Amino acid sequence: MLKINLLEKPRNIESPEARGRNVELRLIFIRHGEKDPNDKVGGRLTEYGKQQFEEFAERELSNPDRTLVVFGSDIVRTLQSGHSAFQKSKANFKSTPDPLNALSLNIGSRDPNRVPKISDDFLKKIVSMSPNENVQHWMSYGDKRPDESTMSPREMAAGLAQLIVDYDKKIDNIQSGSKTDVLAVSHDFILSSFLQEAFGIKPAQGDESVHTAEPFFMTIRTDDTGTHSLQFEFRGKKYNIKIDELRELANYHYEQK
Repeated sequence: MLKINLLEKPRNIESPEARGRNVELRLIFIRHGEKDPNDKVGGRLTEYGKQQFEEFAERELSNPDRTLVVFGSDIVRTLQSGHSAFQKSKANFKSTPDPLNALSLNIGSRDPNRVPKISDDFLKKIVSMSPNENVQHWMSYGDKRPDESTMSPREMAAGLAQLIVDYDKKIDNIQSGSKTDVLAVSHDFILSSFLQEAFGIKPAQGDESVHTAEPFFMTIRTDDTGTHSLQFEFRGKKYNIKIDELRELANYHYEQK
C-alpha cells in the first residue's frame, strides 16, 4: 500500500516518471464543528460538533486507497474537529504533522508587513456582534485593515492562496499515481475572506459564508506528462481555475491607504 508523508523531502528516484505523474492532491478547507456557546474561553466543540466531523469523514474520507494528512490551527475546536475526522477516516496512511499549525498565515510569507491575524481591540468589537454580523462586518474591509494590528480580509486570503500555490509545487515530488487528501481545519474569517477575495463569493444578508463543518475543495491533478490542472469546488459547483490567478493573490502586498 502507498505510504507517503508530504512533509518529507523527496528521496533519490530512478526515473523522472516516478514522481509527479497522475497524482491527485485534494486540499479540503473546512470550518471547525459547532462550538459550545457556554465555553467562552476555550470554544470547545459540542458533541454535535464532533459528530459533524465524524460524519464528514465517513462521507469524504472513507476511501482506503487514499492518504490523509490533517492540519489545523492550535485552537482547541479545530484540533478536536481534525481529531474526530482523523479517527473516523479509513485512509490507508494518516498523518497529523506536529506542530499542527499549517494555517498560520505567516508561514513562508514574502510580505514582512503581514501582522498577527486579529488585534485584541478588534476581537472585542466583533465578539459583541452575532456570528453572522461579525463575519460580514470583517469582510466589508476588503483590502483595508480594521486597525494596524489586524489583517485585512485580502491579506488573510493571500495567506491561504499561498498555501495552495505551495502545494501546487509539492505535487511534483509526490509519488506518481498517488491520491492524497489534505484536511485543513480552519475558521470562518479565514475561509470567508478567501472565498470573497479569490472568487467574489459573499454571504447573503444575515447568512454565513461557510457554515460549521462545511468544506470547499481545491483539487490539484497531474496527468501522465506531469501537466497540472486545478479545480475549485464549493456547494456542489465545480470550476477549473488557473494557478497563476491564485499566485497573483498569494503575492499580494499590503500598502497603507
